[in-house]
Amino acid sequence: MPLLTARSLTDLESGLIVEANPAACRMHGYTRDEFIGLQLITCVHPESQYAFSESIQVFQADGVFDLQTLGVRRDGSTFMPHGAGRHSRIKDDPVC
Repeated sequence: MPLLTARSLTDLESGLIVEANPAACRMHGYTRDEFIGLQLITCVHPESQYAFSESIQVFQADGVFDLQTLGVRRDGSTFMPHGAGRHSRIKDDPVC
């Protein structure tokens, strides 16, 4: 099976996932309709949420995000995604 890159866009002000490719939805165990509109933090295991939140603060200041945290799928199973991103804007709204 080929390695697929999961990609999603998150509104930085609300923390909501606003767009995602099929690989991102599949990796988290959601349909696209279920995944879009979720709070990104709900996909992060409670043990990793503090580090994740700190990384988001650094990202908002520096514009670069690079972190590996413990992720949570819809069914509660866990996995180790590597998250990386850069600031972008869509119609003047900040997203990552």
